[in-house]
Amino acid sequence: MLTKWLFSKLSFAPHVRNFFAISLLSLGGTAVANGTCLPPTMEQPDFLQAKALVSRLPEFKKWTKSHPFPIAFATTPDVVERNGRCFLPVTVSADRPERFELWQIFYVHPSSNSMFVMDSVSGEIVTLKLWRAKLH
Repeated sequence: MLTKWLFSKLSFAPHVRNFFAISLLSLGGTAVANGTCLPPTMEQPDFLQAKALVSRLPEFKKWTKSHPFPIAFATTPDVVERNGRCFLPVTVSADRPERFELWQIFYVHPSSNSMFVMDSVSGEIVTLKLWRAKLH
């Protein structure tokens, strides 16, 4: 990735590298600083694309029809890196009057449409295929 290459060529102090990485992230891409994925913001184009990918899942559509509550999307700092790619966390909840009720946490790599899901029982991050098999 360009960002990894760029950071390998720069010899700034860590706080300068972090500022630079955050600046790159705010431009809209998912930055990777020193091999570490940086957390997305809710307005970041990559996160918006990840959210759209989750919204297209048939399981998501079925779940939204199973209750009358608004859907709430959020993100967390818990970005997952696999094979050099950053998977952005997309949490999906029902916005009930008394609380948010978590449905699932997805980890999405927007540019490749790849996705993982956190198993709600074990907390393990599993493939979409395995998650679907457990649902049925």
